[in-house]
Amino acid sequence: MSFPKAKIKRFNEIAVSTPSPADYNVDFKQKPKLGIISQSGRFVEYRSPSASETASTQSTPCFKTPTIVRKKLLGSASKQIVVNDKLTDKDLLIERVVECRNKDIFIKELTEQLEELKTKVFNINCEKEKIDEKKKLFEEELCKLQKLHDAEGDNIFKKHEKELIELNDEILNLRNQVEQLNNENEILKSDLLNSQNQYEKEVNAYKKEIEDKEKLIEISIRNLKKMEEEKTHIEQIHKNELDNLHTKHKNDIQNIELEMLKCVHDVQNSLDDEKHQNKLKIKEIHKCFTKEIENLNQSFNNERQLLTSQHIAQIKQLEEKMNEIKVLSDILCKEKCTELESYWKHKMEKKEEESAAILKECQAISEYNIIESEVEKNNYKLKFETKIKKFNELERKYDAVYLNYKQLQASYSNAQNKLYRMIKELKDKERMKNEINKLLTEKQTYETTILRCQNTIEILKRRLTESDQDVEQLKTEIRENESRILEYEEQVYSYSTKLKEAEVLKEELEKKNDLILKTTQEEIKKITENLLQKVDDVKVTSEKHKKFYEAESQKKEMEKKELFTMLQDQQMLIEKSKVLIDTTDIELEKIAAENSNYRSKVSELTCLNSTLQTNIDILTEEKNNWKIEKKELELKFDILKNELDQLMKYGEALESTSNRLSQLDKINKTLEKDILEKNSEICNLKNDLEMSKTRNIELEMLNKQYCEKIEEQKVRIAPFKEQLESYELEMYNLKNAKNLMENEAKDLGSKFAAMLGHQNHKQKIKYMMGLKARNEDLLKMNLDLEGKTRIQEKKLEKLKKENIELKKNMRKISVFEDKENMPSPNRSIKCESPGPLKDLN
Repeated sequence: MSFPKAKIKRFNEIAVSTPSPADYNVDFKQKPKLGIISQSGRFVEYRSPSASETASTQSTPCFKTPTIVRKKLLGSASKQIVVNDKLTDKDLLIERVVECRNKDIFIKELTEQLEELKTKVFNINCEKEKIDEKKKLFEEELCKLQKLHDAEGDNIFKKHEKELIELNDEILNLRNQVEQLNNENEILKSDLLNSQNQYEKEVNAYKKEIEDKEKLIEISIRNLKKMEEEKTHIEQIHKNELDNLHTKHKNDIQNIELEMLKCVHDVQNSLDDEKHQNKLKIKEIHKCFTKEIENLNQSFNNERQLLTSQHIAQIKQLEEKMNEIKVLSDILCKEKCTELESYWKHKMEKKEEESAAILKECQAISEYNIIESEVEKNNYKLKFETKIKKFNELERKYDAVYLNYKQLQASYSNAQNKLYRMIKELKDKERMKNEINKLLTEKQTYETTILRCQNTIEILKRRLTESDQDVEQLKTEIRENESRILEYEEQVYSYSTKLKEAEVLKEELEKKNDLILKTTQEEIKKITENLLQKVDDVKVTSEKHKKFYEAESQKKEMEKKELFTMLQDQQMLIEKSKVLIDTTDIELEKIAAENSNYRSKVSELTCLNSTLQTNIDILTEEKNNWKIEKKELELKFDILKNELDQLMKYGEALESTSNRLSQLDKINKTLEKDILEKNSEICNLKNDLEMSKTRNIELEMLNKQYCEKIEEQKVRIAPFKEQLESYELEMYNLKNAKNLMENEAKDLGSKFAAMLGHQNHKQKIKYMMGLKARNEDLLKMNLDLEGKTRIQEKKLEKLKKENIELKKNMRKISVFEDKENMPSPNRSIKCESPGPLKDLN
């Protein structure tokens, strides 16, 4: 080694004067001041070393002796060091003894460090063997589980291939059917809208007609009230006039009685003439009334015949309708029809008997219409109740379907979450496998670095005999290697714990994978079955709704026609009643006029007055009857209004049902979209499963390759273990020899100190001669030790050659010349740092 700036001191440059014994009394406990290793703990945090901790050569194996400050000699600075060219035997002995002591101390420290390193290496190898055994077991279990997993996956795929094909075909058929149903539903919707528009128009027309009729009725009621008021007023006037007439008549009678005696004969003649004239007038009036009565009877008979013919035609139509209904209806409907026919026949007989009372027949007809309307109303109510029940059932079914759909969505979301978790866990497994592979590569690098460290330790052993400076640098490098070994141990420990955790996670993941696959398959089957059942139910319900609404629309059209005919008949009857009322009003006016004409002749025509009063009473009774009939007609109108309101409500219910149908169509479409999305997701999941299978197979192949490499390395490492054992035995022998040398050196030091303090020169000379003899023995021992070291060096060279052959596949060795250290054979080759510490530095 060449250091141009370093001051080189040799044994010849030491002063002649012998120093005091205290200077040579070396403290064995005191350690030399070199690089201090941090003793914070065994497992240190991972961090890049500081500039002071890194070596100057960047952890390369070229060993340069640093320039260390020498200790100054004791004494004053003014003393001059006398340098003699020639040294005595005594001085040489002292120097050699000091060198031996220092070297023995350093060798002791090195042996302690080597023992610690060997124990650590032995523990690491034991842990490595345990980890390898566990790894083999886990690999075997992994292979078995993977085989089972692959077999199960193939079986499941084979089982479900046919089912998937069938499901796809069924889904296509269902889509076509749903499209057809949607088209039919649209046609039905258009028909419904048209029928609703027609129905609204008809209802509006009916409302207008009803309003007009209500106005007419109000006008007629007002006229009747006026007539009644006028009648009361006329009655009062008649009473007053009659009272006046009675008083006048009494006065006239008295006057006549007075004059009777004067002109009895004249009066009798006049009375006879007047009586004859009155009789003629009465006969004429009687004839007129009889003619009017006959005309009325004829008109009444004609109207009755027309009404009977109309009612007979209506009855025939009703019978035809009833016959049609009888075919569709049950036995109960037939019995009701027979009862109604008998009832109507009985009514018709009564009407024929009561020919004089036209209004009573009208009442009977209206009662019959009311009964019919009530029967129909009851039928409508029953139908409406059945429809409400069906609608409620549909609502319940819809709620159940909607709940099932929500449950399916929830289960589908859970299955998706499980699959995503599985995918994440598989990714984590792949990451762990990659980390394990990285750990294996780092392990190989650490093994190579340990071998390099061992080589450096052996080189340091050789260099112990060369110089103190080399020894100091060896100490620093050994401490650095110790720190590296500690770091490697920490890393090995952390990686072993990670390996164990990864293996536990792997087992848990495999169990979870099996469970999740089974559960997902069962859930997918259930979902497909539920969806198919729901689609079938929707088809059946849609067909039922279609048929039901078609039948209802036909029935409603028939009922509308019947109601329209009934309303027309009622309008005819009301118009006829109005005509009769007008005729009666005209007759009353005529009678009132005639009455006013005959009032002047009341005194003469008292009999005629009585007859007229009877006629007036009859007419008042008829008026009262007309009032009662009007009230009944008003009640009928109210009933018809209520029925119209119910029909409007029924129309609103139909609109709500149509809206529900549109909502169901929308839900149908959403369900179809969900089915398509689920099918696409199922396909994606299948693809992911296939990808995961292929990845798993690739990872298994890589694992097998790494297992083979590890076995090969174990086979290569096996011969080195025997050599390490032989080296350990040699080290033990060397330690024993070293301990003996230390004891002898201590004895020599104590004796040398005694010799220096002895006064007699002869004793000193004898003592020195004994020391020389012992020194010669020590030299012989040293030669023997050097021979042993040479033998070990040869073995090391052989091992190096074998190691180089092994490392050819791993890394290249860069060879170059060391200009500074040309003479040293051990420094001709410079290797780059094999471990990861270079990157950290």
